[in-house]
Amino acid sequence: MKSKMKKTIASLLTAAIATMSFGSMMTANAASYNKTFRIYYSLKTNNSGVSKMTSHLEYNYNIVEVKKVIKGNLGGSHGFSQDTYGVMDVSYNNTSNINTQGTLMYVSFDAPTSVSNLTDYLESYKVTSVKNTAGASLPISTVSRDIVLVGDINQDGEVKSNDLLKLKEHLSSNTLSGNALRAADANGDLNVDEDDYELLRKYILNLEDFDK
Repeated sequence: MKSKMKKTIASLLTAAIATMSFGSMMTANAASYNKTFRIYYSLKTNNSGVSKMTSHLEYNYNIVEVKKVIKGNLGGSHGFSQDTYGVMDVSYNNTSNINTQGTLMYVSFDAPTSVSNLTDYLESYKVTSVKNTAGASLPISTVSRDIVLVGDINQDGEVKSNDLLKLKEHLSSNTLSGNALRAADANGDLNVDEDDYELLRKYILNLEDFDK
C-alpha cells in the first residue's frame, strides 16, 4: 500500500512539474515587445535651402522613453542633448543648403502596447529653429514632423498580420506611400524591402524588436 502511495505521489509531482514547465513556456511565448513610434523630421518640398534645424522634446518618461536618434537620408550630421529625464533637444546640421526632399532625422520612442497615440505623452516636439548656411532663419513650417507607429502599415493603431500582408503586397506592386510607407520601414534604413518584411514578421511573432 505504501509503495503504491509513493508511486502515486511521485506521478502527481511529475505531472505538476511538467504542467508548470509548460505554463512557463506559454507565458514566455505570450510576452510581446512594446510599440515603437518614430518622429520624422522631413523636407517635403524642393529648394527649401535648409542646412540647420533644432527641435525641443518633452515627454512623459514614466510611460515612454527615447530609444534612438537616427540621421536621415539627406547627409549632414545630427546630435542630441538630454540633461533632464523627459526633456531632449535634437539638432541637424549640413554644410550645404538642401534643395531636395527627404528625411533630416528621426527620433525613436519605446511605448507600452496600451499606448495608441504617442502625442498623448508628448508635452512638446516642436521645431525651434530652421536656418540656411548664411544663418538666416527660415519658416519653422519648412520642416515637417510626422509620428509613425512602426509596423502599423494599415494605420489602425496596431501591428498585426494584416500589416504584414500589406507589406507583401507593396513589395510586389509598390502600393504604399506617405506614412504607410514609413511604417513599413521596419529596420529604419529609409528603404522598404525584404529585410523589413522579415523583421516585421519576427516582431509579430515576438522574436525581435524594432530599433534595438
